Amino acid sequence: MVGPGDWEQMVLVGRIARPHGLRGQVVVNPETDFPERRFAPGSVLWIDMDDGPTAMTVRDFRLQGGRPVIGLEGTSRIEDVESWGGDRKSTRLNSSHGYISYAVFCLKK
Repeated sequence: MVGPGDWEQMVLVGRIARPHGLRGQVVVNPETDFPERRFAPGSVLWIDMDDGPTAMTVRDFRLQGGRPVIGLEGTSRIEDVESWGGDRKSTRLNSSHGYISYAVFCLKK
C-alpha cells in the first residue's frame, strides 16, 4: 500500500474547486486528459487536506460543464465538504508538484 509520503509514485489529477449540491459532492478542476478513468467510482484518490493527505474512494462521478463532479465515500452532506475548495493558503508538497491547494492525486499507472 502506498502511503501519503510516497508522492513520487503519484500524479496530480485535479484540484477541488468548490462543493456542489447538497449531497457532499465537489467540482474538480481536472489536471488530466482522462477524467472518466481517474475519477471512476471505486478509484482511490489522495486529497491534500489541511490536516495532511487523506485517501478517499470515489463514490460517484459525472461530467457537468466539462468538469468532473464527484462524490467521495464518507461525504454525504454539503456540511462535509463546504470548507473544501476556493482560495485557501497553498501547501508546498515537493518541488515536482509546486504549490497547490486541496489537490487530488492518484497512483501512477
